[in-house]
Amino acid sequence: MQRRHYLACCGAALSAGCSGFFDTSGRESFDAPTRDPETEDEHPVTVEDRQEDDDRNLIAEGPTVSQFAVGNRTVALVPGAIELEDGVTASFAFTAPATAEHPARVAATIENRNGWDETVDTESIPLFGASTAYPTAEFQAEEPTVVVAAPTPAHPLAEEPAEWAQGQSVHWRLAGSTEDFSLPPELELGPREEVTGEYALVTAGASGFPTGRYSFGADLSVVAWERDAPGPAQLSMFEDPSIPALGDGPGTTSWFHEATHETPVFLRPSQESVSLPASLGFEFVNHSTQQVTGNPDNWQLFKRTDDGWKAIRFGLVGPTARRLLPGEKNSWSLLATHGDPLDVPDTLGMGHLGGGTYAFGVSYRLEDRFDYMAALVTVDAPAVSVEADANLTVEQDGDTVVVTSPAVETAREPATMVLEPASSADRTLVPEQVMQVDPLRNTVPFVTRPDVARARYRGPEVEWLAGDDQPFRFGFDGQSFVLRQVRDEQT
Repeated sequence: MQRRHYLACCGAALSAGCSGFFDTSGRESFDAPTRDPETEDEHPVTVEDRQEDDDRNLIAEGPTVSQFAVGNRTVALVPGAIELEDGVTASFAFTAPATAEHPARVAATIENRNGWDETVDTESIPLFGASTAYPTAEFQAEEPTVVVAAPTPAHPLAEEPAEWAQGQSVHWRLAGSTEDFSLPPELELGPREEVTGEYALVTAGASGFPTGRYSFGADLSVVAWERDAPGPAQLSMFEDPSIPALGDGPGTTSWFHEATHETPVFLRPSQESVSLPASLGFEFVNHSTQQVTGNPDNWQLFKRTDDGWKAIRFGLVGPTARRLLPGEKNSWSLLATHGDPLDVPDTLGMGHLGGGTYAFGVSYRLEDRFDYMAALVTVDAPAVSVEADANLTVEQDGDTVVVTSPAVETAREPATMVLEPASSADRTLVPEQVMQVDPLRNTVPFVTRPDVARARYRGPEVEWLAGDDQPFRFGFDGQSFVLRQVRDEQT
């Protein structure tokens, strides 16, 4: 079940214990790859800076973002470099911005890093073969503008360089057709040999240079946004300046509802008000000219209460840092429900949510500043009631209730958790928090009964209860409790 997987993640991710989950101050720090300040001014963003955190071995050098001197555009090449096959790579970087005298220029390099000859098929390689970038469906028009990488006279492989002219909208446009220039379909590269071609980045089709994403295929995109207004086109419906920060961890909380049209880095929700069940999307956008660093798996969902923000769900917390270049974005898809979470591929199932105000947040380092990027969502739903799972075996022996989960039969490390009333609590939980965690959800409903003094829950071992933070003391519904995980011989 997805709930079991979540509980396992809770234990595996938080070596500091369960308090790291329920506290709102537990923002993880991470070690960011460093940059050379002496070369940063010359190349503010390089693919070489990017950590190899995915399947692409990004190794190219040079700036992947350019602020055009004409047309009020900032344009980025995403991702900037790709691995074509074993040992063969292609990289892309701006060598000049668009000005009144010439269009933007891009250098594209194919390199054979092997110790032997390679025949490289260039027809599917962006710029060398795929020379036209089409707008994504999000920006599709009946007669769309397209971006064309047109070979310049300095291109060593171009028999006939392209021609261009400045259009009425000041953006440079292709003069003629892409069929007027062609490049060889194959390249013979010797050991560790590379070839670099220079291209002019121009437009064709409809006039202008609309903002948005243009794709040369699956491997490379051109992303354009307004230089003077890199922020969200549609601002938040929330205007409350009294929203508190998400805990007292390092850095500040940068809210989407505080973003303006000039805010270059922001976390944008797909909706700001929903009724459950509902699909929600969050998109972290980097429209700055610098890379940002963070871990997209380190997300958290909070609920606002009279007692402050309560952490409801979280992703896998860890120190892994990943680079997000200008023009890149990270996305999260959530399926929020009032009942059990639903298991949908590539979607975060958020179950047992009640009505109220929620915040989704992720941690990122922006230059030398550590920020918690967050967005608000109001949820219309009934209040959550704490109810145990329906498939439990429940027995009562005097004032003790023994609860057994069917998962104990297949658990690698079965364990027993004991919940009892306590004289004090370290934190106060809300129903949404209790319902997220098996040993809480399946013991609290019994111990709150007047004829029950304690509940023993038999289920898979919970790592955070075996650590330094046990026992776990908490308050719920006006009462204090303590939860312990004990060995079989202690039960």
